[in-house]
Amino acid sequence: MGFTKSRKRKKRKKREAKPPAFLRRWTILSVVVLLSSALLLNAAGKKKQPEAEAIIAGTVFQSSGHLLRGAKVEVVAQDNPKLKSSAVTDAQGDFAIRVPAGQRTYAITASAKGFEPAQKTVEVYESEKVRANLMLSPAPKK
Repeated sequence: MGFTKSRKRKKRKKREAKPPAFLRRWTILSVVVLLSSALLLNAAGKKKQPEAEAIIAGTVFQSSGHLLRGAKVEVVAQDNPKLKSSAVTDAQGDFAIRVPAGQRTYAITASAKGFEPAQKTVEVYESEKVRANLMLSPAPKK
């Protein structure tokens, strides 16, 4: 019985085909764009959320019962005079002023040329809409 040498066949490694250069560049560019987009979206998600607000709204009337357009309305927080805002009444005598939400007392003052100013205080507790109507009397003639 003869022994024959078995020949080991060398397995040829298949050459891996490299993708064309433009395809590699496109893939790298796609990955860079996706990562950049993810970073931008993450940064956008971390933006400061707007603070909750309350609204102080109402109507300014003349003592005769008519609406008073163009009256200046000013709202000032009683515990922090630096926290103030103002508005001018529209054609229907209405105003709306945004203030930070939370428990706070505000002084509302309405004034207009030819009228005595009127003042009212309101309490704001949360992010709510508080109504406050004011009535202005004609200023005494000099």
